[in-house]
Amino acid sequence: MMSGQRADQRWYWTGSRFETDLESAPVPTVIAKVNAGVAAGLGMARPGLDPTPFCGGKAAQVALPGDKTVGNGRLARAAGDAAGFEASPELDGDTLALALGLIDELRLGRNATPDVLAIGLSATDHVGHLYGTEGQEMCLQLMELDRELGDFLAVLDSRGIDYEVALTADHGGKDLPERERLAGNADAARVSSTWIKPNGLRGGPEGNIYVDRKLAPALQQKALADGAAALRANPQVEAVFTAAEIAATPVPAGAPDQWSLIQRARASFYPGRSGDLYVILRKDITPIANPTGTVATHGSPWDYDRRVPILFWRPGVSGSTVEQPVETIDIMPTLAARLGLSLAPGAVDGHCLGQVAGCSAGTR
Repeated sequence: MMSGQRADQRWYWTGSRFETDLESAPVPTVIAKVNAGVAAGLGMARPGLDPTPFCGGKAAQVALPGDKTVGNGRLARAAGDAAGFEASPELDGDTLALALGLIDELRLGRNATPDVLAIGLSATDHVGHLYGTEGQEMCLQLMELDRELGDFLAVLDSRGIDYEVALTADHGGKDLPERERLAGNADAARVSSTWIKPNGLRGGPEGNIYVDRKLAPALQQKALADGAAALRANPQVEAVFTAAEIAATPVPAGAPDQWSLIQRARASFYPGRSGDLYVILRKDITPIANPTGTVATHGSPWDYDRRVPILFWRPGVSGSTVEQPVETIDIMPTLAARLGLSLAPGAVDGHCLGQVAGCSAGTR
């Protein structure tokens, strides 16, 4: 998608095709071509991918409750299997094809005014949920994604386009506990299938919990108090915070890896939208009791869900690795500095990263 405060074009994958919510924007001709190609490809069966020796080394079958197994799949799918299409490199490949089509048709990167192209590649998320993060399926997905990104950048090079890349992820991920236990993590487990949600509350077993607004105010307060006490007594629960406790906590600053649990909850708190209680399961507890569909997930405040890589790159620049805690909100002011755009102090969240953009005082 191409986005921003005043997006010229914005296209989303909706499950079977790419569509837009910008009704007044002209529709490039490449959209129909890509959607036709997607429909044709989806209508055909896809054989499994051939694993490299590296990925083959991760091919170990893992048994899950309900006679389901994962770990040694090759991302094959039947004709018309939209879910299998999304959980495979096919979705990313078609998304990048659409991006290249838009670059060519809209002549992006061909004049003195910078163009911003934001591309969301979602297949890795689907693969992680359906198969976990450490098996052959994820290895195949990431190897193909790496290849497709290389092909995409090679086409930009062939067009003579001057470009810069910022690459990151919106979250980390937790592998399925069954495989983690096989690897020696004895604490890895699923949330108990006997998890009982306290009366008068909805949501859970992790994250935002809401009180039933149909209850009288006094009963709402009782439900919250009783629910918080019951949740705190659960041996799989690390912490429970009320909305009032979170709201009273200052918005955290400084190195994000040093934030306390309530500070991490505060960073995601939105009054009126967030829950009346916020529940944090113990580390290594997966909030999926019955993995009949989704087998692994993310969303906790633990570092395995919060830490993501951030990569800045442009052709001809020598690489280096910086081990420093920063935030994804630092990407925007860093790119602004790279483009020579000035931002007033405090105008945006985040800080310019000095190692990338040569920023001056007051930056990271």
